[in-house]
Amino acid sequence: MNNQEANILISAIAAGDNRTTDDEVAAYWARILHDVRLPDALEAVVHHRRESTEYLQPAHILRTVRALRQRRIGAANIVYEPIGEETGRQFLERVGALIRAAGDGRLENRPVRLALVPAGLPPVVPPDIEAAIERTRAARAAASVRCPHCNAAPGQSCAVGRGHRAGFMHPSRVDARSAS
Repeated sequence: MNNQEANILISAIAAGDNRTTDDEVAAYWARILHDVRLPDALEAVVHHRRESTEYLQPAHILRTVRALRQRRIGAANIVYEPIGEETGRQFLERVGALIRAAGDGRLENRPVRLALVPAGLPPVVPPDIEAAIERTRAARAAASVRCPHCNAAPGQSCAVGRGHRAGFMHPSRVDARSAS
């Protein structure tokens, strides 16, 4: 993000909380958000305003953009297809480019069945694997909302007893995600 984009972002933020903006504030935000794309940052502002009354800081934008990019990467179901005799460096560059493209939203989302099947073959995934994939998707979707039962933040497991058990979701959280 450059200073001009940061000015646009700060103006959008100011529309919600009447903060003062100027070129110095924009330069500050641009330094912190230098690797964030403006459309992602604007989406993060909307997300924050819908989910929180907390005063918006650059860390909120970064956290939300990270989660947004991870969702996009997961939905793209990236499968690397090697080409000829490439070096280790070429492999890393190509895989990195695929991951960046998915995170930016430039890769089309592919169901797992299409990502796993070679081109030209019918997309068939065994039913038990398909069921496991759907359970994982449902859990990830439920984790994207705040739990109405234990108040676990988006992205965190629900609290159980004395702490958080990895991956646990209260049924009311799953229902809350389904309703949204």
